[in-house]
Amino acid sequence: MTSLALMLAATKTLWDPTIIGILAPVSGVFLFCGSCYLLLATNLGARLGFLIAATALTGFMVLLSTLWLTTSTPLESPKGRTAAWKVKEVVKSTSDSKIGAIRALSETKPADTTDATTVRSFLDSAFVTVVPAFGVAKPNQPFARFAQAAQYLTDNPSQQLNTYITGGRDSWYVLHTPEYAAVNFCVAKVQTVPFGAKPPTPVCDPAQAKQVAILQYDFGSIRLPPVCYLFGSIILFLLSLLGLHWFEMDERERAKHAATLESTSTSTS
Repeated sequence: MTSLALMLAATKTLWDPTIIGILAPVSGVFLFCGSCYLLLATNLGARLGFLIAATALTGFMVLLSTLWLTTSTPLESPKGRTAAWKVKEVVKSTSDSKIGAIRALSETKPADTTDATTVRSFLDSAFVTVVPAFGVAKPNQPFARFAQAAQYLTDNPSQQLNTYITGGRDSWYVLHTPEYAAVNFCVAKVQTVPFGAKPPTPVCDPAQAKQVAILQYDFGSIRLPPVCYLFGSIILFLLSLLGLHWFEMDERERAKHAATLESTSTSTS
């Protein structure tokens, strides 16, 4: 028994957060919901106490899930995927892309600095190889090719490197059209800098051809779990109210039947 306890305490992934993560909600349900039901059941009966406790809990979940849905920063609420740019392919030019919107892209109006910087940050996470800490699994990076972000250049008009964005950012959330970004990049030339000298301006390596990274914007599903919680809570809340209604109708029938029996026995006597 002692060895089992030591194993659970030493294994991070087994005891914490796996077992603790299971014990916390189970204990919460038994302690808080169970204690309320026990109090109601001793005063109102097991059936009516359960219906009232279930109605109160599901009604509270409706309010809570509504708050989860309307808050601007759902830090402590259930949430889905966050919006992000994801690399789809790396080609020699936009005409070589498998995506029709990219092949038809007009390279006359580059993206503004803010959008280009945002796309570059997600491009770094795909291009730069991540060295995981000890004991941490290495992330899947099919497009990783650089050890540092400074080893490649983007958004440099003097080097004919621009970022272009096309697609449906301004369309409706559910019926949106895909949004793509085409980022021209090149491998930075390795330049020798004397000690104490000013670093030179980064330039493309002329020995290596420029390429284009194609990214697609994932609109994410940050609000989907709260919506599911909301509709599920509404359904359970309505069912609990229906159960209370049926219980009241049964009580009325029992009271009516008891009154009928009492009047019958009175007339007979």
